[in-house]
Amino acid sequence: ELADKILGGRTVRRFCCAREKDAGYGALDPLDPLHDDYDDAEMPTPRLVSVSAAFPWFPQDRYNGPARLVVVLEKAALELSSELVGSHAKTPTHEHELHITYDSLVTLLESPLNRAGRLVIYLHSAGDVLVEVHPGFAMPNNLVQFAKLVNELLKHGRVTGLKSQASPQPMRIVEGKVQEQLPSGCRCFALSSQGKNVHMKEFLQDLQEGRLPGSPPSSPRSVGSRKPWNSPPPDAGDNPPHIMVFAIGASCGDAVTEVQFGASYTTRRLALCPWDLRAAACCQMLCHEFESLWQIPRNSAN
Repeated sequence: ELADKILGGRTVRRFCCAREKDAGYGALDPLDPLHDDYDDAEMPTPRLVSVSAAFPWFPQDRYNGPARLVVVLEKAALELSSELVGSHAKTPTHEHELHITYDSLVTLLESPLNRAGRLVIYLHSAGDVLVEVHPGFAMPNNLVQFAKLVNELLKHGRVTGLKSQASPQPMRIVEGKVQEQLPSGCRCFALSSQGKNVHMKEFLQDLQEGRLPGSPPSSPRSVGSRKPWNSPPPDAGDNPPHIMVFAIGASCGDAVTEVQFGASYTTRRLALCPWDLRAAACCQMLCHEFESLWQIPRNSAN
């Protein structure tokens, strides 16, 4: 049974594959029409919202401190952002492939998991561009505004319009492959309808406690000293924190089964349901399970 509700001005749909009544498995459902309320010449002003002071985020130490979830949105249609800007822009629709990335990012960035500083987000585009998303990025109100920011990032390598030159970029292009950004020894999985059906709550508990073959046992770690921006990711000998990586396809089809989009670094495919789910639904369900695993309050504003 599907039940719609309104949350934060956006339509949310609860999926029938939720096992508990209060599971909160919702996903953004593109039912509302888009409204482009500004001129093409006007760029939206990027905003960053505050994240929990207990877990400050810096690119150079994003894997230090407590355990974190890394989500890689694979084959994101970032290059199609050019279709939605300029004088010959197409009329935005909810069938536009970039909308998959937009909905997924809204779900991830507004999650309690992200507000607690426990989430790292990458976008791997169909054109093989890797983008890291700042956890404090306040997503634009509609797809066209988001497309303009993405188009500028791809064209100029950075997003302009920030209030201060010292302000961190809401999104930044990262050189290298996805696996080069991850600490050695972390477990990498792909969410795919072709994967093995698992009860994610039990799977994550087993993984954290080291009961799965090849999974390192979790151990406490104190926050180390901050490393230079261009320092390599920590390796297994540096006693990395417990990092779990999940690749989610952000395009039509099952992108994570392709070698260039997830299959090269993930070791196992998992299915949340025996049928296809939208990427935003996968993101919502995944965040919910990690919030339960790490006991993060879902009604926390921080």
